[in-house]
Amino acid sequence: MKSIVTIALLLFAFVLYSCTESGTEAPNELGGDPNIPINTIGNNFGTGITLNGTYLDIHDTMYITKNENGFVTYKVWADLSNYPALKAILPPSRLDAQGNLNTEIHLKVTSEGIQDFRLADSDWSKPFTIVKYDCKVGDSYQFTPSGGETVTRTITQKSTTDDFYYGFFLIKTNTTEEEPVKDLPGVKKIKYITNHKFGLAQIVVVLADNTELKITLF
Repeated sequence: MKSIVTIALLLFAFVLYSCTESGTEAPNELGGDPNIPINTIGNNFGTGITLNGTYLDIHDTMYITKNENGFVTYKVWADLSNYPALKAILPPSRLDAQGNLNTEIHLKVTSEGIQDFRLADSDWSKPFTIVKYDCKVGDSYQFTPSGGETVTRTITQKSTTDDFYYGFFLIKTNTTEEEPVKDLPGVKKIKYITNHKFGLAQIVVVLADNTELKITLF
């Protein structure tokens, strides 16, 4: 359980060239309108973390503190008092004086899609696309970390009807699968479930034993 919760919190804390292009842009270029409702400063997000349907409670908070032309900064806090072993695993810079998760994450979010900077150590000049909403199944985006192996994200699903349960209603989604996963030992694949209105709706972490950890953002 310790390793599972660790993976969830690492994703939560560090939650971001292809053979297929979208329009005239390169795969890791992203246009669109940055001033969309989901990017409003002060917006709060709740998370639901489950392992095989069992809820993991970390008493988290997440809200937007900045939107600089679509480069969005999220403040993230989580109570780690029930997981003392995590304090020795997470980087000290991500923890506060009480040993709780207390950090910022960065995404670029526009009306066109979503990018992250996880594999670039939060360097905003090196985006890695998660999704472009006008994608089609088979589109892919690639990124090569400094001194590392190229990582590929591929669109594997695109809804044509409202078929994904999101709270109390159904929405259309895209699924982006990332592999190999270079920075999270024990994880063999990450799935990003996205929606053009709600942005990043869910992250599915596939562990080495095929167990699926789901992190839903509301």
